[in-house]
Amino acid sequence: MTQTEERAREGPSREILVQVRTSTAIPFTATAYGPAQSSRRRELAYLSLVSLLVAGAMVTSALLFFGSATASGSGTAFPVQGPTVGPATPADANRTNGTNGLSIVVTTTPIPANGSAPLTVAFHATLSGGAPPYGANWNFGDGSLWGQGLNVSHTYSTSGRYAACAYGYDQKNASATQCVSVRVSGMGGGGNGTNNSSLSLRVSTTPSPPSGLVPLKVQFEGTVSGGAPPYDFDWSFGDNRSVNGTNASVSEVYLSAGTYRACGTAMASTGQASTPQCVQVIAMSNGNGNGTNGTSNLSLTIKTSPSVPTGPAPLSVTFVAGISGGSPPYGVNWNFGDGTWGYGLMVNHTYPGVGTFTACGNAYDSLNHSVTQCVNVTVQSNSSSLAVKASSRPLSGSAPLTVEFWANVTGGMPPYVIAWTFGDGGNGSGAPIDHTYALPGDYTASVVVTDSSRASVVSSVNVQVGNNSTNAPLAVTLNILPDPGIAPLNVSIQVQATGGTPYYSLKLSTGNGNQTLGLAPWSGAPTNFQVYYPLAGFYTVTAYVVDAAGSVTSQRIPLDLGSRTMSVGLNVTPVRGSAPLNVTFTIGKVSGGLSPYLLTLAFGDGAIAHGLVPGEIIHHVYQDPGTFRVVLNATSGQGQGTEVFGNILVTSSGTQMSGNTSLDSEYLLGAGAGGVGAVLVGYYLLARWRARATRKLLS
Repeated sequence: MTQTEERAREGPSREILVQVRTSTAIPFTATAYGPAQSSRRRELAYLSLVSLLVAGAMVTSALLFFGSATASGSGTAFPVQGPTVGPATPADANRTNGTNGLSIVVTTTPIPANGSAPLTVAFHATLSGGAPPYGANWNFGDGSLWGQGLNVSHTYSTSGRYAACAYGYDQKNASATQCVSVRVSGMGGGGNGTNNSSLSLRVSTTPSPPSGLVPLKVQFEGTVSGGAPPYDFDWSFGDNRSVNGTNASVSEVYLSAGTYRACGTAMASTGQASTPQCVQVIAMSNGNGNGTNGTSNLSLTIKTSPSVPTGPAPLSVTFVAGISGGSPPYGVNWNFGDGTWGYGLMVNHTYPGVGTFTACGNAYDSLNHSVTQCVNVTVQSNSSSLAVKASSRPLSGSAPLTVEFWANVTGGMPPYVIAWTFGDGGNGSGAPIDHTYALPGDYTASVVVTDSSRASVVSSVNVQVGNNSTNAPLAVTLNILPDPGIAPLNVSIQVQATGGTPYYSLKLSTGNGNQTLGLAPWSGAPTNFQVYYPLAGFYTVTAYVVDAAGSVTSQRIPLDLGSRTMSVGLNVTPVRGSAPLNVTFTIGKVSGGLSPYLLTLAFGDGAIAHGLVPGEIIHHVYQDPGTFRVVLNATSGQGQGTEVFGNILVTSSGTQMSGNTSLDSEYLLGAGAGGVGAVLVGYYLLARWRARATRKLLS
């Protein structure tokens, strides 16, 4: 024994933390024996058992003498006071449970617990129910020493995803558990974690703004710009619930009236994290819960100015709440019925668009009694009618023809939204606007104008495009569908010729061996060819066109066809050792198939990590001895899949394995202690040992 630490706390009861660390493990050496060494083997077995009994007796004596204690060895502390649950993994994030009426809520600073390494997170455990006083043990999920107390902090030095778990307990040893997610990004990769200018998140909601009567369902939608996909998302809804994963769209139902702060954070595949984006959610009582009119005598009368809220857009309405009964002071939340909200006994709101809206006020008093009243608001169209006239110049010409379009808008309520469809599949917005017609034909271009009152009108103009063999140069258009794709694959190649002097001759090189297709004479109209590509690879498709005057043109398009065979790599360090064993998994390169890829890693002990990306590093702690089968599964965007797997060997704490050998035997080693007259029992079973070359976890 090289170090003993004692920590005493003042108070009604004395708590002492004992940490026992040994510079060497308990003597227990795995050695290969031959038949002539069976006697020596039995002697070593007896010596090993005696050593274990002596060491266990020393720990038992310390526990009996000092009372409640925490023992640590081989770099990990195992709290003895209160319940312990093993190990926390990223898959445990947001896990919660409790016994005997004891409940626990874990909060963090920052919220959410995301940032760049080194990241310091303050954890706070709030317990209720059960029999106080309370205590809590903490597993930070990164293999470090456990923490103890209701308020602790921990610094994460390595990027990765972790589940930090609090194991709360009361004086009757009832327990409650809750885990939270911690995401740590690297300092490199073009970002600094929580304040990265190249990665940003915009949060939108439905309804917008997020307000309404309970139960209020709010849909949150995250839109990411910058960074490297795929993205992960952390959502905190402000009502002690949170979720994380790859879903950019999530929903939450608010069951209680109140004001909530919902936040979202995005993390790129490179470890970059966006600045948290938050919205305010207002859930209003429906008047049928605690404190209805019948029990509190709270009443609400809504007056408006104008007294009859009807008029042309934009219509400005002042709402005044008259409240009586209940227990002042009072407050009022307003839902104006057009997707906006307000707060106060008197508010003003302007309705910009035409329609009938239901404006509701939810009044409440100091005892949280509430009542709701609504009024209808009618917004009429502006007296000046909206009109538009479309025009273009030129009205005709030879292909390719560039035309400038105008929209002359009168009346209505600006600003206007102007949208065009040009009749050839193209579209645009604004005025004036240019559009080029590549092929001959008669086209109808239409414009739709919508004003701020949501009124809309339509106008059209005709454009004639001819085939001018004198001025239009010879051109060929080549399109390939699908591109990219997975071989073997039938590919559709479309060729079209314009300009020059009809008729044409076509020569099509598919890039697939010596296969060449042709047409002569050819009108130049869009023509499709079906070509079979049996093998994956990069091909060049080339179209050569010669017109009647001898002019020649060509176009080349690359074609990328992926393989149905996929492969994925996984690096694991270490692949064996004593419990608790902290193993680092590094996701390797994925080849074959087509992105995006879905990567899932099963650790073999029930824990699974989802939404992984190549190059990502995951840390996992195996608390118990055993052989664990690790499986990394990769699935491509086209549905192909592959997996790589292998075993992790975890032995009991104190077991040594020398050289490049592994055990071909089974052993049982157990010890327990507690209370007065505690008994330490060790069982040892030595089976056949065989030395063999260590194999890599994954070949």
